Amino acid sequence: MGEYGSGVSLTQSFNYDKERLLKALDGQLVCGESEYGFMYGDASPEDCREFIISVFDNAVFHALQGYGSGRALEKAAEANGIDIKSGQFFKDYMHFRVTDPIKGKEEEEYHYGDPENPEE
Repeated sequence: MGEYGSGVSLTQSFNYDKERLLKALDGQLVCGESEYGFMYGDASPEDCREFIISVFDNAVFHALQGYGSGRALEKAAEANGIDIKSGQFFKDYMHFRVTDPIKGKEEEEYHYGDPENPEE
């Protein structure tokens, strides 16, 4: 699940995946890399399909890891007598969720939408 190597954040890997998905939809896959980024070449529909499914599987893997981490923290809190259903706990959660963004968010951002159709 670490195709891009160490030092590449999850956000940046998702941006790379999106770029590559858009190319795969046009029938091209990565065939190399230069100082300017990925290089693409024509690929079979089967290879493009396989790549698209692998990117989806990777995103699901990361989503489930996040979900599992949240569930584990919830169970650990309950096991240690922390009432996570209390109003104060939820207020604290929301406070930190808003004021303590994902590390690196200031430097990088996921590019939502279709770059070829920014209105979408």
